Amino acid sequence: NRAKNYTRAQEILDRVGERKASVPILQRLEYESKMQLGQWDSASKVLEDLAVGDPNDLAVNLTLAGVFVRQRKYIEAQAILDRLRPKAAQSVEFADIQARLYIQQGNADAAIKMCNDAIQNRDDVSAYRLRARIYFLLNRPPQAMDDVQKALARDPNDLPTVQLAVSLYISSGNRAFIARARTLLDAALAAHPDDLDLKYLRARMLILRNTAPDNVQARQLLTEITKARQRSPEAWEQLGWMELREGQPGRAMEMAMDGLRYNPQDRRLLLLKAQGEAARSSPLQAVPTLKALVDLDPNDLEATLLLVDMYVKADQADRAL
Repeated sequence: NRAKNYTRAQEILDRVGERKASVPILQRLEYESKMQLGQWDSASKVLEDLAVGDPNDLAVNLTLAGVFVRQRKYIEAQAILDRLRPKAAQSVEFADIQARLYIQQGNADAAIKMCNDAIQNRDDVSAYRLRARIYFLLNRPPQAMDDVQKALARDPNDLPTVQLAVSLYISSGNRAFIARARTLLDAALAAHPDDLDLKYLRARMLILRNTAPDNVQARQLLTEITKARQRSPEAWEQLGWMELREGQPGRAMEMAMDGLRYNPQDRRLLLLKAQGEAARSSPLQAVPTLKALVDLDPNDLEATLLLVDMYVKADQADRAL
């Protein structure tokens, strides 16, 4: 399977690296291998070596900044972005990483300004798609929906925009938007039948319908995605919530743990794990996981409230204070 292939590839790269560790093409292959295996720290070290070897490689440096944001290494990420700013300020990729860093640091206004500047600079589908995604991360659905429609108006066949639009429409809970999502998704799948992101969105649509045949098909699609793209947390998460809804907390925890092997700090998978722990045993079993989440992000209101709720359910409300 793919996991064994990536492990075998890494073993070969390790042996080759002992002889010629500074060859950029080998370093790039090593980075891809470590990313697929979920070895984020090791992957970032390889990227750092690449960035030192060629500080003018914009793609490598932006990727490294993005990895640092994911690892919550905000100072290191900002240092790279500050260095790249003179030559990359009008890049949508630059704006995306800088905006996400601002969000992680609790500066929503700066994130939106970054997107506004990108639209002012280029006024194209990628700029509006960026702002729609940032609005969605900030939990501002109306603004996100408005921008994704502006992006679609500029290029109705742009696949990343179609994917974002379908995701937003599904999340809206609005019947008209969900119908629109189905139309967009059917057309996109007809053009791109093997696209895993579209298959994931198809699974979400099936879960919404929540009939026995739809759930079977959704589980098949999600399982296919976890085999093909093991480090993607979304499919593991959806499988886990399906198990939890069907009264299988142990299976839900298995899905969470499988996903956490590749994404050990993924917020959604940790929340799933906590819910599985509480449902399988007792609310107090979820406390260590929720405490770890709050330690990762003290501003995570959902994790904090869930932690308090677990103490209350265990009749230990005083420990929540």
